[in-house]
Amino acid sequence: MDQIYPVAWAVVEKETKANWEWFLSHLIEDLKLQDGANVTLMSDMQKGLPPAVSMLLPRAELRWCARHVLSNWGIKFKGLELQKHFWSCAWSTYEEEFKDNLKTLADVNKKAAEYLLKYPPQHWCRAYFTDRCKDPMVDNNMTKSFNSWILEQRSRPILRMLEELRVMIMNRLHENEKKATSWSGDYSPTSMEEFMLNHSIARYCRVVFNGEKGYEVTHGTDRHCVILLERQCTCRAWQLSGIPYPHAICAMYHAKINPVKQIDLYYSKLRYMMTYKYKMQPVRGKRFWRMEDFEPIEPPKITRMPGRPKKKRIREASEGNVGERTGTRLSRKGQIKKYSNCGQTGHKRTYCKAPQGEKYAHLNEENDSNIHQHHKRKRDQGISSGHPSWIKPRTQVREVGIGYFYDENSGTATLNPGNTGETLLFDGVEDIEGLHNSDPVVTFPIQMKDS
Repeated sequence: MDQIYPVAWAVVEKETKANWEWFLSHLIEDLKLQDGANVTLMSDMQKGLPPAVSMLLPRAELRWCARHVLSNWGIKFKGLELQKHFWSCAWSTYEEEFKDNLKTLADVNKKAAEYLLKYPPQHWCRAYFTDRCKDPMVDNNMTKSFNSWILEQRSRPILRMLEELRVMIMNRLHENEKKATSWSGDYSPTSMEEFMLNHSIARYCRVVFNGEKGYEVTHGTDRHCVILLERQCTCRAWQLSGIPYPHAICAMYHAKINPVKQIDLYYSKLRYMMTYKYKMQPVRGKRFWRMEDFEPIEPPKITRMPGRPKKKRIREASEGNVGERTGTRLSRKGQIKKYSNCGQTGHKRTYCKAPQGEKYAHLNEENDSNIHQHHKRKRDQGISSGHPSWIKPRTQVREVGIGYFYDENSGTATLNPGNTGETLLFDGVEDIEGLHNSDPVVTFPIQMKDS
């Protein structure tokens, strides 16, 4: 059903080899995993997990999240085209297909293909996965979904966090079991959707039978061999997922076998109900908890990282912002920005010397040198308002009263309480296309009259 079934969880101070060994040792004992011959693990390329798995579960299959391989590999090799070729390599189901896709990647960027092989493909490519696990996923987005599901609880104190997680998972197990009772068929709806998609593709396949046990199935320019008795196909898609793929479905119809009955029992309603058969039992309140005579457990040492603590996960560069991922906002990546005044690119408003746009064209008749001379002349006259030339001042207001004395020789103005003066006032700047300045600007007088 492409869902999460939480089995065990723990709180540790760091994800180290020692902590992983402690966690796995309890998990092996509880679930009787032995040497891990029937176990498949997937991780985010954690440094402490692989050595712990190789020591405690030597026969377990260890997969790496392909998305994390891409993020590490993509630091040196960027571009959407390279990412598409990477996913083609990761989704390859047989070795020849992987080599062809890798060769296509090398045609685009040879160094990128060589560097990709530094990550062993048996950990992140379907072509090298075993068929013990009937899940062909190459990424662990399920753990990200689980982390987002418990995001609010992760910030709680430890005991309260564990109690809230217990209640959440207890409700989840009950709700999923309840959903399964409403299934009309013998298999999960998700598996049937994938089967019907494969069934529609099987119509375009052609089959040839050798009269013994082998079927030769042709689909387009591709050709594969199917052995129904061993439930195998050379494309390996049937073995990896447990759901018959088009080659196998075509061969089954030739052998007059119902392909629906060949879906793996892992997807059956019976197995699903057996999975949710075991419940989490209710627990009494804290006052009824049994007290042990051991020393109290001290909280783990907190390692403070630089900066403000983060609750949300760090998103990859390829994920974009929330609006870009949900489709409510377009990305500006690769967009060429233009300054609205002049309509030109390559500079900002601060460095725009001679805007030529239509919006403020009527305010920009002088070129850069004329504007400079214009401001200098106004400053020499003592009437510069300090604003750019393209902002037009409001109507000048003259007032008569106690004013300033203006010395024409030195160009300075001093307060002269004994004389009347004619002052020139600016009570602000005219609003132009949303630009305004409400602070009054007062200049010193340009003329004086003796008392």
